[in-house]
Amino acid sequence: MTTHRNAGSERSATDYESSRDELLSTRQAARVLAISASGMRRLQQNRRIRFIKIGRSVRFSRKDLDAYIAGGRIEAITG
Repeated sequence: MTTHRNAGSERSATDYESSRDELLSTRQAARVLAISASGMRRLQQNRRIRFIKIGRSVRFSRKDLDAYIAGGRIEAITG
């Protein structure tokens, strides 16, 4: 197993891979948000959600999708 040394700590290659953020296509990101691919493109074109350009491709970070979902959460009124 490969290990990486960083500032005196050791991490295995599997630890490093699991800590990396997953990049999703428009279709995959739409599935995560339970919306259509065209709805996902609309969010991206209107700059309502963060995205990453890699060449001509558009990708969405799983962490950014999770933050978008959390940002839309409405708390319940209790009392």
